[in-house]
Amino acid sequence: MHFIRQLFGANDDSKPCDPNNKERGYHHGTEIWYPNGMKPNDSYYECTGNPTGEDFFCSDSLSFELSKYQTYISDHRHYFDHKVPAYGKLGCESRHGRKFA
Repeated sequence: MHFIRQLFGANDDSKPCDPNNKERGYHHGTEIWYPNGMKPNDSYYECTGNPTGEDFFCSDSLSFELSKYQTYISDHRHYFDHKVPAYGKLGCESRHGRKFA
């Protein structure tokens, strides 16, 4: 986990999948994993594995390549062609006027 500290700083708390972190929980119990993209009709898997909801046959099966960390950050900030930070700043409102919180 030393490389994560180098990238994000020692006080960063955005590491929910760090099994060595005893103070913070894992992600929620179910992951919907799109291994090849999140475009209409892309295939996905419902992952409900162990331990504690982490499924090592889904996204946790991937290796972290330090040279690709910018791509990982971009992937994490974009879902279904939406920029997550901008979506949040706009109040998480859908196209249909429904607000998500």
